[in-house]
Amino acid sequence: MAAGEGYPDTPTDVHSGDPVASAQEDATVTSGAVRTSVIVADGENLSLADAVISGGAYDVAISVGSLGTLTATGITASAESGQLLSVTGGTVSFAGSVLTGGSTFSGTCVADYQDVILSTVEETPLFQVSSGNTDLGLSGVSLAEEPGTLLSLTNAEVTLQVTGSSLSGAITLDDPSTLTLVLSESAYTGCFDADACRYVVLTLGEGSSFTLTDDTYLDALTGSAEELETILSRIQSNGFTLYYNAENVQSAWLNAKAYSLSGGGTLSPLI
Repeated sequence: MAAGEGYPDTPTDVHSGDPVASAQEDATVTSGAVRTSVIVADGENLSLADAVISGGAYDVAISVGSLGTLTATGITASAESGQLLSVTGGTVSFAGSVLTGGSTFSGTCVADYQDVILSTVEETPLFQVSSGNTDLGLSGVSLAEEPGTLLSLTNAEVTLQVTGSSLSGAITLDDPSTLTLVLSESAYTGCFDADACRYVVLTLGEGSSFTLTDDTYLDALTGSAEELETILSRIQSNGFTLYYNAENVQSAWLNAKAYSLSGGGTLSPLI
């Protein structure tokens, strides 16, 4: 179903209730100034393949409601407003796609990105989680350009699993929020908000690296005494300090000590 099919001057929205919406082969879906391009209603499922989606100036391009599911393969999607995706208690999966714009999550959400190129518009964070619990998986993901903010959490609990990806940008959290970040065969360049020192748990898996762009605070850096030198070698400090909460049991293997890092910085306990 192409945009405006039968009505050349009329933009077309795709709804999960549309009986042909699950077969969006080679579709071009363009919203009007205040319309949402793709809508997945509460409890509904929608699949898109090889679609081109362009959101308007005052709304999100893709909206997924509570318990809704969106599966998208090979799509190119953008939003003039800067807000590409809004998920409220739903599940989304993107594969082999190019996505431009920020994504927001609230409620209990699951989001999976595989072999996707991401970028944002102006100052929009790439990912924003405003409440609830979100499981976010990134595999084979790359950034077309560095976002100012990679991830922003407000009153949220997020698990971010990153595999075979290269990411950059700041991660910010407010006081109630928590983040579990697991890197595997991945590179992250950035920092965590200084007020969030008690709320981030970081795992640097095999083949991963963390390059600091500012002094950064962790609740815990996971590992073991046997892995100490290996894990330290995965941190590039650029002269900055990576602080960890020595009172967290997950950091006990560091023995509340300070360690020198590549680039002249240190890994230091914050008690």
